[in-house]
Amino acid sequence: MNKRRLSIIVAGKNDDYWRDTVYMWVLEVKEILENEYNIELNVELGEYDSELPIVLVENEIAFVGVPGEEGYLIEYLKKTLDRICK
Repeated sequence: MNKRRLSIIVAGKNDDYWRDTVYMWVLEVKEILENEYNIELNVELGEYDSELPIVLVENEIAFVGVPGEEGYLIEYLKKTLDRICK
């Protein structure tokens, strides 16, 4: 059975420290989410003129800003994936 493929884009200013940090965090939790939802995630960087990073799942804003820790990041992404995967 083919797994559903979804995209996550971490957008912000090019070479922005916080955008790149959130991107790395998403990569670190990617496998956890893929296993829990039985999906494949394509994680990409995007450019957007914003002071804070914006994380989009299938072009839906999951959150804006920098979570206090990776655990919060997982919760924000799971909330969005719950809506999309139903």
